[in-house]
Amino acid sequence: MDNEQARSILSLHRRMDEGNGDPRFREAEKVAERDRELAQWWAEEKDVDDAISAQLTNMPVPAGLKQRILSQTPPSTAPNKWLRPVLLAAACLVALAVLFGSWRSRSHPPMSLAEYRSQMVNFIDGYPPLALETKDLSQLTAFLARADAPRPSEIPKKLRELEPIGCRTLQFHGENVALICFRRENGTTAHLFIMKSAGLGHLSSRDTPAYAPSGKWMTAAWGEDGKAYLVLVEGDLAQIKNIVKTS
Repeated sequence: MDNEQARSILSLHRRMDEGNGDPRFREAEKVAERDRELAQWWAEEKDVDDAISAQLTNMPVPAGLKQRILSQTPPSTAPNKWLRPVLLAAACLVALAVLFGSWRSRSHPPMSLAEYRSQMVNFIDGYPPLALETKDLSQLTAFLARADAPRPSEIPKKLRELEPIGCRTLQFHGENVALICFRRENGTTAHLFIMKSAGLGHLSSRDTPAYAPSGKWMTAAWGEDGKAYLVLVEGDLAQIKNIVKTS
């Protein structure tokens, strides 16, 4: 089960379903436990459910509502007084939906290159498994195409000369991200991330990437053909410049 399948299954379940014994739900939860971004999304979903449930629990039920519904009173031209509390409750539900929809929107601020870089570094630091392991770059790009993930238009020459290891997909702010890994001569790994550049703001060109350190990693980012490229390597600025240089 991949992340997208897990997200779809989890989105169909609510907090009260956690103990229902559904094996696919359990499998989806395990996928979320292994993926930091998916785990954060699932935690936020449950927080929203808890908050709405608390509000509904505290909302008074109009007296005799059940009996009035069951009696199926014939409609009349005069306004039904007992309908007013029901309409009020419905209005409260709509207000709650708007309120928590706004809260969830605020919990996902606009994307930025700095955030993207930080999230991808955290992702790699978690030693994520690859979905496909092969030395054949064409097989890797074909896999990404089937997964509806962005493929690189052009890989820097020095990076392309390295031996491919494998690939996988992940998500950032709802956008599909492709990851291709290459084995460097010193035994470490170079990680290439590709996603749509929309929303990340202005990106440097491939001739002049934006370099930035992040923990033990040195990173390089640039934009080309509507895609954002990010390379992570263990090393210094000179090493990553050598890997991503255009000639």
